[in-house]
Order: sequence, then C-alpha cells, then structure tokens
Amino acid sequence: MEKEKEKGFVVKYESRDGQEITLTFDLARKYLVQGRKELVTEQELMFFLGTCKAKGLNPFKRDVYLIKYDQNPAAIVTSVDYFRSRAIAQPNCVGWKKGIIVRNKQGEVKYSSGLLLDEETLLGGWFEAQPEGWREPFKLEVNLKGYIKKTSDGRTTKFWQEENQPTMIAKVAESQGLRTLWPDEFQGIYEEDEIKRHEPIPVEFEKMTEERVEKAEKAFSEKLPPDIDRKALNVYLSEVAEANNCSVDDVKSDATEDMEAFLKAFDVWKKPKAQRGRPLKQTTEKEKEEKPNITTPPPSAEKEKRFDPIANQEDFESLDEMGQIEALKELAATSDYKLPGKLADLDNEETRLEHYQKMKAMSKSS
Repeated sequence: MEKEKEKGFVVKYESRDGQEITLTFDLARKYLVQGRKELVTEQELMFFLGTCKAKGLNPFKRDVYLIKYDQNPAAIVTSVDYFRSRAIAQPNCVGWKKGIIVRNKQGEVKYSSGLLLDEETLLGGWFEAQPEGWREPFKLEVNLKGYIKKTSDGRTTKFWQEENQPTMIAKVAESQGLRTLWPDEFQGIYEEDEIKRHEPIPVEFEKMTEERVEKAEKAFSEKLPPDIDRKALNVYLSEVAEANNCSVDDVKSDATEDMEAFLKAFDVWKKPKAQRGRPLKQTTEKEKEEKPNITTPPPSAEKEKRFDPIANQEDFESLDEMGQIEALKELAATSDYKLPGKLADLDNEETRLEHYQKMKAMSKSS
C-alpha cells in the first residue's frame, strides 16, 4: 500500500533553468537520495519535493539532493554555488568575505583569505558581511574539528584530505553565514560539507558476486530500449554510482526493479546535460515551415544534436571527473593508446584533457 502511495504522488513544476520537472516519491527515493534510502520517511520525501518546487531546483542537474545515513533527520543538500547565486539576488546584499583561521608557529591566531603556510595550523573558517541597512557587520566562525568526514574504515574522505581542508572549511563558514543573513531563502537546505556526521559514512551497498553482476547486467540490458544513447547512459550510470557510493553494477541491479522510473530519470538528466552552457535556440516561423515533418531525424542531424563526449571536446569538458574517466576508457578501447593504470593518475582535470587530446590526434592521423 505504501509503495503504491509513493508511486502515485506527483509534483510538477518548472525549474529556474527552464526545465519541466516531474518528481514522485518513488523516483526521488530511488535516484535522489544519497545514503540509506530505505530510512527516508514519507514526511521527509514530501518536504524534499516541496522544497524543490518552491525554490525551482533541478535535482537531475544535482542542484539539490537528499542525504540520510542513520536515524537522524534527512538533510536537503545543495551546492555552495546555489547559495552564492541566491544571496547575490537579495535586495540588501552588498557582498561578503570569507576565509580561514590559522595559528602560526609563534602561537598567534590570524585570519587569512585562504592561504595556509607550511608552518601554520588550520583551526577553522570565518565569514563576514554587512547587508545594506545594518549598523554592524555580521561575523561568524566555525571550528575545523567536527566537520572532517571519514569513511567507515576510518580514512579521511577524498574531499576532506589535508590539502583540501582550507577550501572546505571556508565553504562551511560561507554557507552558514549566508543562511544566517537570509533565512527565508536558505532555511531547511544545507551545503553538504557543513553537515556534521554522527557516524562514519557507511558502505552503502553489499559487494556483488560475479554471478550477481552477470545476472544484473543481463537483466538491465534486456530491459533497455534498443535505440538508447549508450554513451550518455554510461556517463549517467557513473554519476549515480558516485553519488550513492556504490558500483555501476549496483545501480543497474536496482534499476531493473523499476526500469520505467530509471529511464524517466535518465531522460530528464540527459536533456539539460546536452544543452549545458548553450543558450536555447528560438525557432523562427520560416524555420518551422522548412523543417521536414518527420518523427525521426536523419542520422547526420541526430549526430549533430547528440551529447557526445567522445567526439566533442566541449561535451567532454562538461563532464565531472568520473564521467571524463569513463569517456577516456571508452576512447582508449578503440585505439592503441595506453592510459595510466591507476585512477589516481587521472585526478587532475588538465591531465585528463591532455590524454583526451592525444587520443583524438591519434585517431585523426590514423
């Protein structure tokens, strides 16, 4: 009964980027929850969908998502860029400052805009702003301790490694400061790095055996439409797996339980991805008259419009780290080019672009 109720609830709205968004409880639980989705309550899903609609957020572009790892209330999470863009739009906003708090080798505590010297110790982050009409500036400080995230085996997560901590704690202070100044705009949503974990981040999915992997792969492939965009699908699978701290095989296995919802989420994700950074073209009346009245475009036209990170460098650069790595693997499989054996050797965006350009040059010369 609960399952039917979740599938039947629908929220429709237009996001700030002009996309038509359709969300259901079932779709949100399956694809927009990071952590233990089975723990998310109906009330939390309702609040999440309502927040998305009220603020015009597009969860399929990772504008916002839901986090829940334990019995503590779920958190609605968005990016710090969303905080910044909405803060700038406030009528009384005249700017703000943020940075880090450090202690030097003489024991003196000082404020920095972000630079941490070798002999200094990072203590926390700070934020300061004075909206128009305020008599005094608002100041906020946060301690580093308590925000450093760790995995279930005790290791510090990638984004909270020591070299990243100055940037991360400054973001925490900034998002908390902006929420304090404009609570009507940011109440109930958080920047992920400011969420304090009460427990280590758990390993979310049981490791699949080879037999289960083969079974899931077969079931997933059989249910896919024959004309689906495989390259875009591989990128989407990688992003969903990364967001949920699991493997692509786990995502495929889960998708087979409700392929209709999975494909619907994929179609919504793919549309803004293909148009990222490009203005929507307005069709003139003359173009409408000249346009052939056909359902399926010719292969050449379809190729021009399709999001293709293998053939198009601009599309490749729009992908996140995992998407670029998957694209590089696919491109390398069609040539004699050898990629580094370790993923750590591809963690730099410039390095990934260099490998991409070399492989493209090889394919042109052959």
